Amino acid sequence: PFHGDRKVLLNTLALKMTSMTGKPRTAQGEEVVKDAASGEPTGLLIGTQAEDMVKGILPNLSRNEKRQAIESAMKYLNSLGITSITEPGLGPGGKGFLGGLWDNETLDIYKDLAEQDRLSLRVSVLLLFTSYGAFLPEETYAGLSSVTDAARESQYLRIAGIKLYADGI
Repeated sequence: PFHGDRKVLLNTLALKMTSMTGKPRTAQGEEVVKDAASGEPTGLLIGTQAEDMVKGILPNLSRNEKRQAIESAMKYLNSLGITSITEPGLGPGGKGFLGGLWDNETLDIYKDLAEQDRLSLRVSVLLLFTSYGAFLPEETYAGLSSVTDAARESQYLRIAGIKLYADGI
């Protein structure tokens, strides 16, 4: 069984880009939450495939935007007293997912920040070799054999394992 519904929240611009006004297309079991008065989408998407409803529509983030997002998140998490996180899956399997936030480039940004002593959190990474949600042993094995310097590990960055999917997570 899947562990809970996924939720995606789109701002006004993203909602316009997806053309979800009127009668949006949804897969069975997916929901585009609509305003009770107007019947227009609110921007909240719910369901196990909620991300797929916008995948490929929204542009990928630039390297600089990803770095800014990481630095902003670190600052915010530090303000809450949080000193360590786990990235649940970064690598080739994350290409194109959520604007590229789980791809190799994001892992490279973490490596760069670690080398520059700019990580203010301890970051444990699970490597993602297969597409999001897929259990493909051959791709995972091929990915493992391609790991050479996956970590250039530091006190603040370490490769903790690999991401495998068996039940939706």
